[in-house]
Amino acid sequence: MSLDAFGKPTGDPRWRLVHPLRRRVTMAFLRCQVCTAPVKHRDGVLFLKTADRLDCTAPLRTAQPPVCREHARMAAQRCPHLRRKGHIALLAARFPLYGVIGTAYQYGENSVQALTSTEAPLPYSHPQTGWFLASQLIREPREYEVVNLDDLVPAA
Repeated sequence: MSLDAFGKPTGDPRWRLVHPLRRRVTMAFLRCQVCTAPVKHRDGVLFLKTADRLDCTAPLRTAQPPVCREHARMAAQRCPHLRRKGHIALLAARFPLYGVIGTAYQYGENSVQALTSTEAPLPYSHPQTGWFLASQLIREPREYEVVNLDDLVPAA
């Protein structure tokens, strides 16, 4: 993806090359993962999840930044993972930061050693957070409803 004369992304996204700081900023400050515009809307914040991963009995957590209404359909169509497995659009009224994904460390023989990385999120309340090098932020959408992207009115 490249930028146009106005600094907006154009072209096909290169999903594996997303800059870590951009990902952190979009997640921390609730900005669209495509265009980085603020995504807060009076109805809530829009998140996309793979259709095979929605378990209504467990808390919902995501490492994927939100999307604005203008780019939601495009993100669902262009993301290989969402295209292959299908997507679910969630409009969340509450979406607190939950924790991080990354690598845990511990004291070893004469040094600090990395433990095996895991995809399991570590909550901020965990006592080991001081020994954890985060690679992704995790949000926990709450009070959400599953919506059809075609039914959403684009933000003005």
